[in-house]
Amino acid sequence: MLAGPLADSLEYFAAAAELLPDDVWAGTELYGFVPRVAIDDWSSYVLGSMGRLEEAERPSVRAIELASRLGATENLGWVSGDRAVLEAARGNVTVALEHAVRAVELAEKVGTVFGRIVAAMASGDTFVLTERHADAVPTLERALAQLREQRVGGVFEGRILAALAAAYLGTSEPERARVMAEQAVTACERTGAQHYAVRAWLVLAEALLAVEGAAGRAAVEHALDAATALGEQLGVRRWQPWVHLTRAKLAAACGDHAAQRREVDTARRLYDAMGAAARAAALADTAERRSIT
Repeated sequence: MLAGPLADSLEYFAAAAELLPDDVWAGTELYGFVPRVAIDDWSSYVLGSMGRLEEAERPSVRAIELASRLGATENLGWVSGDRAVLEAARGNVTVALEHAVRAVELAEKVGTVFGRIVAAMASGDTFVLTERHADAVPTLERALAQLREQRVGGVFEGRILAALAAAYLGTSEPERARVMAEQAVTACERTGAQHYAVRAWLVLAEALLAVEGAAGRAAVEHALDAATALGEQLGVRRWQPWVHLTRAKLAAACGDHAAQRREVDTARRLYDAMGAAARAAALADTAERRSIT
């Protein structure tokens, strides 16, 4: 799910769902979680990563309803974290934060190291996407420390590093952000989690732009091109609007305001097409456009 084309993963999950017996608990004793809930959760995550944010809500709702009915606390915690990130990506701040809080509460209730890491990663990611960077930094630093010290959930290292880099940008620490973003790219390559590398390259571009400005244009464009190419290869389209917004910032830094406006318009159209109406509406506002510098 984290290395190959997302469309293949979606087909696999659909096929797996067809094979499940009527017993909703089937497979729980083998895997330690409810497979039927997990398949809906993973399907939602994949759809969201593909940029099909509105469509991703349906399997998430099913997963939350079933996990709640069954009392599958650990499953419910994972789904709540994924739902938080999905709603944050759509720009639905209040709903996103509610799910993030629930994910952390459920992780503490279950008490596993893995569950705590996943919940901190999701809530930290949600804080970044809702621009609560001061909250994101300690949350993601804690998740990263637990992952490295306990050697649990290593596949998530690149994702956490990329989110942490974005958080450092939000707290005006661009050099730390650049270092974290570079580590994120390396971690994604080492673990094979290439889906997370799309964001890692994006955040590296943002950090390079913050550190070097227009003088770093070639390096920024290289990182953005890498994010775009990898996203197209794997079908990871969630970050496309952010890529165009970073290109808008680069154009502004270079004094090309016509290109800046084109990139912002493209980002707005992509948000709208993806089902991120709140984000599209924000970019449609003239004052918001002028704030992209």
